[in-house]
Amino acid sequence: MIYEFSCNFDTPFKLIIVGDGPKLQDLKELVKELNITNLVEFKGSVPASQVKYFLDIADIFLSFYEGSNLGNPLLEAIRMNKLIVTLNNGTTGDYIKHQYNSLIYDENDLNYKLIVNDLIHLISNIKIIEKLKFNLKKTESEKLLTWKQRFEKELIEVNKIIKT
Repeated sequence: MIYEFSCNFDTPFKLIIVGDGPKLQDLKELVKELNITNLVEFKGSVPASQVKYFLDIADIFLSFYEGSNLGNPLLEAIRMNKLIVTLNNGTTGDYIKHQYNSLIYDENDLNYKLIVNDLIHLISNIKIIEKLKFNLKKTESEKLLTWKQRFEKELIEVNKIIKT
């Protein structure tokens, strides 16, 4: 199957991939196959102190962990109103709904070419971006605890464990 991509938008973009893992080489090969090497930069593993920098400059946050993607980085991306592209595993689907507030894909039927198509469609349609970001803000207000609320809730749970 041949995939053709056309990027018809004025603002240039770059996908910066931070981290590594078993799929890194496959992603590098896909980037070459799609002839988008000028749009993708692989940073590899970076110190934890630099991760926030990359989240700050990002417009879209991609997270493809096996097991679960619902962790502090994804929660921070929601708080920062970054569009999210992730896998539906663990309880991630409780927060991210496909084409409602971001993009989420079945981890058992992962198709990177489909994801690339969806991303290109997304970044070339400002109205879709605005809708997703509006709904992501709703998700934040409806589902996320503040850091203080979260700390207090966890403290209660820790105290229960200590007392038993």
